[in-house]
Amino acid sequence: MLRDAVAVIDIGSSKISGVIGENGINKNYVIHAHSELPTLSLANEPGVIDRPEEFRRVISDVLSTIRSSARANVGKVYFSVPGDFLEIRNKYLQMYLNRSKKLRASDVNDYLLTAKKSIAVSGYDYIASSGVQYFLDGKKKVTRLTGNVTSSIDGLTSFYFAKQRFTETVKEVLGTAGVKEVVFVPVPLAESLLLFNEAERFGFQILLDVGESVTTLSIIYGDGVLFNKSFDVGGGHISGILNNNLKLHDYELAKKIKRKLNLTLPHEYNGIYEVASGEKVYRFDQRKCNEAAEYVITELAAYIDDALKESDARIPPGLNISLTGGGISYMRGAKELLFNAIEIPINIVYPKVSYLSKPEETSKIAVLDYALNYKGV
Repeated sequence: MLRDAVAVIDIGSSKISGVIGENGINKNYVIHAHSELPTLSLANEPGVIDRPEEFRRVISDVLSTIRSSARANVGKVYFSVPGDFLEIRNKYLQMYLNRSKKLRASDVNDYLLTAKKSIAVSGYDYIASSGVQYFLDGKKKVTRLTGNVTSSIDGLTSFYFAKQRFTETVKEVLGTAGVKEVVFVPVPLAESLLLFNEAERFGFQILLDVGESVTTLSIIYGDGVLFNKSFDVGGGHISGILNNNLKLHDYELAKKIKRKLNLTLPHEYNGIYEVASGEKVYRFDQRKCNEAAEYVITELAAYIDDALKESDARIPPGLNISLTGGGISYMRGAKELLFNAIEIPINIVYPKVSYLSKPEETSKIAVLDYALNYKGV
């Protein structure tokens, strides 16, 4: 492996990506290798590997490509766990120490083990923890304990658990390929650390990651995730409805139409979309095409509304929703339509990286950033 670089593999509902990279200047990254392959292995039901053999093959191919491109021996991989494969538990614990002391890694591990002791999630493996917030000696607020001096810890910790079937499959594939260590990265946590600074996180954030077939809503506070919910709806459902309603029998053509959609046009406007495919140019009724997107976004709004009620989080008034992912972020008028449906302002967020500043890059870059820069609790 290159000396300061890390290898990451990111799982999406329509693609699997691999990157070998390291920190560059001005909070950019130096990318030594990159691979991205399409897959439908996670496309049908949240939290389920629909096509295990395809899933294994694509992971193996992505790893092989980035190894070859970087000419690196990859012995450790940071592997993303999407929100629909996660369970998150938050635990409050107050602990008094014998004396005031500088907290070492062993002290922090003792605190986390005590906090996690009563938590068990059947069918899931524990993969990570992060500090929502801690008060040291009852007054100093921090999100990370190691290195601080205190005689007491009073705080809330997020514990992340990944589906065993997911972790076991990944370990088997990567182990067969010679990878000795796999670090599983909770995507909602990694995205929150990348997209928001500490002051923003302590003001609460609602993060909505809309992918091809799955959407995940996360409520962020401090360095933790207070609530996480995934829905069986995404941008690919718009393409699917277009494919059916227009009787295309060509999903790739439906995806091209979707990329043309402009939901800001008046509903009564009787225009057309022209879409080239091969040597042909197709013409489609704008109103009929837009209705497919309007239907899916309205359905998504209902899921969001239900999730926010379920969260029971004390969210301050006037908070916006931060939208990322490649499902609908690029679609003109999508965020305005979503705002009208849920009556919460929508902001589009993405990595502030000069050559990767797109919402569809958020998950991949977040996992890379986590692997390079997150120091834990």
